[in-house]
Amino acid sequence: MNGGVHHAIESVDATELAAAVDGYAFLGLCNVATFFRGASDDPVLSEWTEETEVTANRRYESMIPSDSSLQTRFQEVLRTRADEFAPINSD
Repeated sequence: MNGGVHHAIESVDATELAAAVDGYAFLGLCNVATFFRGASDDPVLSEWTEETEVTANRRYESMIPSDSSLQTRFQEVLRTRADEFAPINSD
């Protein structure tokens, strides 16, 4: 959230963006996954202007209002589906 949606999209390659989309979907945040999955076809996400930057960030913030809401969702999934995570390596 720090640099905004456009910065996030610009900072990763296609494989990393796909992994992020999969991560949102895994956390049950399918609306966010869909939002980023359509990034290359969405003029608001693919054309970086002041107007589209504001619009993209507002869209994202309507789904993920704060970093803490994302952290809370992760903790909930970890608590309820711990068996889907790799074990902690104590080495």
